[in-house]
Amino acid sequence: GINAEYGDNFISIATVRPETLFSDVAIAINPKNEKLKNFIGKIAINPITSKELPIIEDELIEIDKGTGAMKVSAHAEMDFDIIKKNNLEIIECIDKNGKMNNKAMSLEGLDCFDARKKIIKILGKSIIKTEKTISAVGFSERSGSPIEILVQPQ
Repeated sequence: GINAEYGDNFISIATVRPETLFSDVAIAINPKNEKLKNFIGKIAINPITSKELPIIEDELIEIDKGTGAMKVSAHAEMDFDIIKKNNLEIIECIDKNGKMNNKAMSLEGLDCFDARKKIIKILGKSIIKTEKTISAVGFSERSGSPIEILVQPQ
């Protein structure tokens, strides 16, 4: 998990994709989440970019999944819905070749998996725990490569 600080309070975020931290535009919490609803309307600081992230509410967030709070970035389908609903900016940090783009600052040009390892090192002690999990990221049947979700004109 990743801690986002608000005064003396912290909110932890679970992610299987730390390389997408550069794309984060908000943290979303289900308004029915009694444990976390007091964070809604506050601001969190992204530990990688130092960017302020609004903590917003959305009923799509599963209260019992992960920490109950979700980072919102442009690299997952559900996130697109939340971004659109809240008129948030779409920021992509991974290009169509699976490489980190200029939004990833010093990690530009690295492939996602190398960037993930570097980000985990950068975050260091702000990582509360790591665990094995099954990711919803799809993989190509032909090449076995992960399928990156990108915003593309239709």
